[in-house]
Amino acid sequence: MSTNHFNILNGTLYIDHNRKNRRTYFYKLEDLSGKSTLHGPVNAVPQRVRNAE
Repeated sequence: MSTNHFNILNGTLYIDHNRKNRRTYFYKLEDLSGKSTLHGPVNAVPQRVRNAE
């Protein structure tokens, strides 16, 4: 599994490659600023993004 993680303008963008569209995936998020705190689970459903062209 290949992943990328970016912190953008005080938010988080997490790219999880090799996932199938229209399937639900669950994640637990961990806040590591100071004290370790778990959040979640949260879910995500990947969708195909079509070119605007």
